[in-house]
Amino acid sequence: MAYALVVASGMFSGKTEFALAKLGSASHAGKNILVVKSKTDNRKIRDVFALIKEHKDLAKYKKLHTGVVSSVKELKALVRQHNPDILLIDEAQFLKGRGYVRYFRQLMEINKANNFMLMIVGLDMDAWGRPFGLMPFFMALADDVDKLKTAFCAICRDDKYRAVMTQKITGSTEQIEVGDKPYQPVCRRCHTMPPNEPTPE
Repeated sequence: MAYALVVASGMFSGKTEFALAKLGSASHAGKNILVVKSKTDNRKIRDVFALIKEHKDLAKYKKLHTGVVSSVKELKALVRQHNPDILLIDEAQFLKGRGYVRYFRQLMEINKANNFMLMIVGLDMDAWGRPFGLMPFFMALADDVDKLKTAFCAICRDDKYRAVMTQKITGSTEQIEVGDKPYQPVCRRCHTMPPNEPTPE
């Protein structure tokens, strides 16, 4: 039976590592895996592909395939090419266009009688505390949503108040700044609204 999981939270909570741990287990079962990220995620280090290369179960796993997409058309082509048992989309908040939501619904319908798994990983909120990109739609689509609360607040560092928010520390008003340096994880108590909230797309 097809199954959709969304892994969501703020930055530095270990979302991608959490998802890769599940893929590591799937590799022992010989599953065909496709891992995809948005072209917007242009990091050279600590992206999902770099983490795969460091993973003890996945680094040399021959049934794991990767790709970078900038459109639903490109994603569909990769899925047709590799016919995965598990499709992992990392940094899904960067995906643009409702076509992704329609396609994911189609995938779940097509595979409803198969042992297919769709995993979507991304930030649930931007630095202004607003739902980020298509993530609310993916979370509504999912069978399960794991909202990780593993990050510590970079300001108060209080164990009782886990970092569920992402804080801008650069003063930029851009919603999307790729990389870790412009941000820090903070709890709701310590979160302050960045200036000049941008208009949602």
